[in-house]
Amino acid sequence: TLVTGIYATCSTSCPLILLEGKALLESLPQDVLEQLDFVAISLSPEYDTNTQMDRIATAYGFEYPMFRYLNGDPGLLNKTTRSLGFSRSVDPESGVINHANLFLVLDANGFIAYRLTLDDRHKEWLRQAVISLAEEIGQKALATTNR
Repeated sequence: TLVTGIYATCSTSCPLILLEGKALLESLPQDVLEQLDFVAISLSPEYDTNTQMDRIATAYGFEYPMFRYLNGDPGLLNKTTRSLGFSRSVDPESGVINHANLFLVLDANGFIAYRLTLDDRHKEWLRQAVISLAEEIGQKALATTNR
């Protein structure tokens, strides 16, 4: 599972995160895509709506079930994003949400296997991380089948 954090009214890094996510998906082999889920957690659950996020997903060409947007109880989501290291803070004057531009790659057990950013050198690392974990899952499934 690929996890990131975005919010609907972001006009700076969130579009870059989504473009990077889209480019990643387009670069992956079909067998890897079939194993991958992409989850974007709301960094502004107090204000993001499902309608806004549906528009964003459509605009970037993301489709359910591969892409999911997690929104809901602000207390729970803010706690979740903090625990994952998104370092969310709201500028009291502008209302802009400052946050870490993270991609987390979770293994099959839901543990963070890789933590990468929007840094240009991380693009290929992110791709390789997803492919590596997909191959690992495929090898485990094959070993289980052959028993």
